[in-house]
Amino acid sequence: MNITTDVQQPWYSSVPMICIYINATIGLLTFEWAWYTTHRFRQNSPAMLELHSKFPHFRRLDVQNWARWKLWPGALTMMWPRFILASIFGVILWGIAALLLIGQDGERPVQGSRRGCMRFWYVLFVWLQGVLCWFCCYSYVYEKDVDYSEWLGPSVGLKSADVKDRASMIVSNHTGFLEVLSLISSPLMPAFTPQRQQRNAPILGPITRMLGSVYCDRGGSAE
Repeated sequence: MNITTDVQQPWYSSVPMICIYINATIGLLTFEWAWYTTHRFRQNSPAMLELHSKFPHFRRLDVQNWARWKLWPGALTMMWPRFILASIFGVILWGIAALLLIGQDGERPVQGSRRGCMRFWYVLFVWLQGVLCWFCCYSYVYEKDVDYSEWLGPSVGLKSADVKDRASMIVSNHTGFLEVLSLISSPLMPAFTPQRQQRNAPILGPITRMLGSVYCDRGGSAE
């Protein structure tokens, strides 16, 4: 005699698969939206060629390597988990910044042991984000015999950088957030000049204040 029994699986056994399907669906939709919004970078239209001629340093020279099939696997699997993990790290850093800034005059730079403690937490979380979220690490190259005559005049000559060097100001642009994280975790750890609206922004406010940021008005007046 054959006896067949129908064993019902508990409801929670299907939860992991549901989460995988939801993650893949949201990741694919997010990727397709981002792919659509960047279509102008992938075309050699007259308007884009004119833009490249006016801003040659901002050209995307890697566009020919972009392909959906290369990006789909990451979008279907790791994109949103990485984003969520990075957000968690950011919220934790915000909480630490809010605690360390208690009693700190907002108009004065952070100094002494308080700054040293802030630097420790910043470097730790920047590296955690880089390794666990963006799959990268940071390295620094101190260039030797660099010719600055184009910018500082012919009398400057060749200059070499050293780990002990400190700059009073760094003037640069960036094409993404990884350059900002790299500067934060570098031996320089400079302050930044974000727009004034970020001073009291949720989460970003304490994080930028902890860096000793100098807030400025990005827009100009009529005068």
